[in-house]
Amino acid sequence: MSACERNYSQTDKEALAILVGVKKLHNYLYGRPFEIRTDHRPLLEILGREQKTPDVLSPRMLRWSIVFSAYNYHLIYVSGKDIGNADGLSRLPLPTADITVPHMEEVLMLESAPEPLLDVRMKKETKKDPVLSRLLHYLWFGWPQTVPDDLKQFQKLKAELSVYRNCILLGSRVVIPSEGRKTILETLHSTHPGVVKMKVLAKSYVWWPGITKDIEKFVARCEPCQEVARNPPRENVHPWEYTKDPWSRIHIDHAGPIEGQLFLIVVDSYSKYLEVRPVASTAAEQTIKRNLIRHVKIAPYHPASNGQAKRMVQTTKQALMKQRGGDWSTKIARFLLRQHTTPSATAGVSPAELLMGRKLKTCLNKLHPDRRPGKLEENTSPSDRLKKINQSSLEIIPIMDQSGFQQ
Repeated sequence: MSACERNYSQTDKEALAILVGVKKLHNYLYGRPFEIRTDHRPLLEILGREQKTPDVLSPRMLRWSIVFSAYNYHLIYVSGKDIGNADGLSRLPLPTADITVPHMEEVLMLESAPEPLLDVRMKKETKKDPVLSRLLHYLWFGWPQTVPDDLKQFQKLKAELSVYRNCILLGSRVVIPSEGRKTILETLHSTHPGVVKMKVLAKSYVWWPGITKDIEKFVARCEPCQEVARNPPRENVHPWEYTKDPWSRIHIDHAGPIEGQLFLIVVDSYSKYLEVRPVASTAAEQTIKRNLIRHVKIAPYHPASNGQAKRMVQTTKQALMKQRGGDWSTKIARFLLRQHTTPSATAGVSPAELLMGRKLKTCLNKLHPDRRPGKLEENTSPSDRLKKINQSSLEIIPIMDQSGFQQ
């Protein structure tokens, strides 16, 4: 079939197959009646001589029907499973007997151990072992009323212990004497599996008191395993202690550069109150020394130690990059106002409430009729209000002196 014919519909392909066959046998069929058997039922309505040519027919099928009209044929439908002539190999298979090919046994690998692990050796070592020899005696003649301390761990498992051909078994696992344990560990670790794989393999064959710890120590001391092992497991995380007062501990980091600008990120550990300031450099030694700040450094290559600042760095970067229009001071002011007034998911209140003891007013406060700013007292003059502000400032100054800040 040509590339164009391969794109025909199934009905066109079936009609094309009949057309090719009729043309090939033209010298034998022309002028003689013959039958055409097909398993495609729609062709009966299109090419059947007893049927009228459909009014709606593709030009291709119409041309073929004209060609077929020159022959005296009878089109018959036969189910595909009953037509064996077209594809005898698949439709009319010969019955075959099932032949079972015998499995070929092959030796994949021959390996000899330096010290063969035989039950004969285990018997001898068990009789020589000072602990297992007594355990063997107790299993034969019964347990005494008072059991030595080194055999109490076996007494707890006496229901599962048994003796078979002078070998002590725990269930179906062989209890290994002390002299043969190193050989067993080397055999279990011959291909350098991990601790879990060794434990699973050992659980199927051998046992002795403390086998789990012995396997862990053996793998930990294996140099090839440690050379290709992953990074050592992380130690238990010691979280920062909760602070009881605002600004008693702050987390500091630098963000940027964002469009060539560096930013200093300061987070209050108590209230999560955030301050962002543009800076020219990251140098801070003189500032820390001048303000008597105790500088605590985090672990190297472990940013999670300063997680509060790192998280705020990410939040600040995203917020500043999302804003369109305005200078840095405008963008920072908008972002900080939103951060200070948004309640925290853990505390349930905003950072401003934890720090100042009150909510900051925003444009959203004007939506509620009960939260509109109240009227000033009628008898309060501007000079009286100024005196109250000055009095509040005088109360704050002594507190700042005690904290070590310069006036």
